[in-house]
Amino acid sequence: MATSMFVLWVLIAASLLPKRKGLVLGVDWTGIIGPVVTGTVVQSAGINETLGFDYSILFISILLITF
Repeated sequence: MATSMFVLWVLIAASLLPKRKGLVLGVDWTGIIGPVVTGTVVQSAGINETLGFDYSILFISILLITF
């Protein structure tokens, strides 16, 4: 039930806030771009997956500090 609400909140928020539809729908892109970037960072470490996940945590930390 809870996971289905995470998917539906974008549609509910877009219908309740028609003037801010671009803002609400723009948040959904982070759910697509984030895993792609994280997967790319993990794969860039080659055979050592642990190092790849360490790189992804470091990358996210740098983004949080920067922005």
